[in-house]
Amino acid sequence: MSEAYLNRVFPAMRSAYPSEWVEMIERAQAMDIDIYVPGHGFVEDPAVLEEELDTYRRAVIRVIEVATQQYDEGYGLEDAQIQANFGELETWSLFTSQAPRAIQQVYAELDGTLSGESR
Repeated sequence: MSEAYLNRVFPAMRSAYPSEWVEMIERAQAMDIDIYVPGHGFVEDPAVLEEELDTYRRAVIRVIEVATQQYDEGYGLEDAQIQANFGELETWSLFTSQAPRAIQQVYAELDGTLSGESR
C-alpha cells in the first residue's frame, strides 16, 4: 500500500490529500485481500497487518481531527505545529519530522490550496 499505510510510523503526508487517504484505506479494507503490506514499518502476520491497517486509518483520522481543531480555533500554521497534541501517536516512529508536515497538509486541504485541488 506504499506511503498510504505505514506500520506504526507517523503518517508521512508530504504529498497527501489527507481526507482522500482515509477514503482510500477504507476502500482497501473493503477488498478481498489476503495481506496488506505497509510501505514502511514492520511486516507481520497477515491478521496483525490487517489490524494495524485499521490502527493506521484511525491515526490518519486523528491527525486530521487535531489539525482541523487547531485550524477552527484560529491557530496559524506555525502555532498549530507547536500546540498540537497527538497523544499516543507522538510515540510512533518519525513523529518529530512528520507531524509538522502532516498539519501543513491538513491546513492546505482546509484552505483549498493543495496543488491540483480543483481536479
